[in-house]
Amino acid sequence: MRYRNTRTRYGAVARALHWASVGLLGATLLMAPRTDASASVAEAARLAERHAVLGLALLIVMLSRLAWRASNPNPLEAYPMVGWAK
Repeated sequence: MRYRNTRTRYGAVARALHWASVGLLGATLLMAPRTDASASVAEAARLAERHAVLGLALLIVMLSRLAWRASNPNPLEAYPMVGWAK
């Protein structure tokens, strides 16, 4: 598999950034309900800190995805679009 995108396929870097963002988003969302009122103050602060770190990591990955997409060909141009999707 190529690192860079081609006109017909996404490359390894684009796929890795995509799945990293999916994993970070999932981890962030799974951690959010754990901050309930019954947790101690120290536990709540620790969970809030982890939630913030995951959110910042997600932001960095998403910005990297945008930069990667701007510097690589867009494979979606090679896919035929049906009339209702245009």
